[in-house]
Amino acid sequence: MFSGVHERKLDYKGRLTIPDDLLNGADHEWHRAIAIKQTSDVRLTPDEPTRFLALYDLETWQGLLRDAQRELDPDESRLFMHTVVADASMLEVDAANRVTLPGPLLQYANIERQAVVTGIFDHVEIWNPATYEAYVEAPWTKEVAVPDIGDIARRRLRQIM
Repeated sequence: MFSGVHERKLDYKGRLTIPDDLLNGADHEWHRAIAIKQTSDVRLTPDEPTRFLALYDLETWQGLLRDAQRELDPDESRLFMHTVVADASMLEVDAANRVTLPGPLLQYANIERQAVVTGIFDHVEIWNPATYEAYVEAPWTKEVAVPDIGDIARRRLRQIM
């Protein structure tokens, strides 16, 4: 499980260091990662989707693809593979926990020299810092009742009992 928010700088080669504490929470080894384009349904501007990148370890990614193949009909599968998976990039994670992010993915998410790296349960997200801040501070976030950890623990206890 991944959690936490970190600001990182990309080096001159476009390499980004994934924070140690994020990888220490991983369920699988991170020798290779898959980077994909992501969008949020929350629009920060009326004409543009909110864009960021997602990184999955190879084992989790392969599990997601198996789930998609099993759950989607042939047309949905084809569209999924052409629109979501076609732009996926396999990345090597080096000994310093760095990945080299391809230029087209960086351009897609408007990431230049700075990035926000955040853990989201089973994957890592990479954001342009200004986009991330606007997303977190967007008016819709004030309307969402976010449970605290106590609420989640109480729900879980009720399920067990």
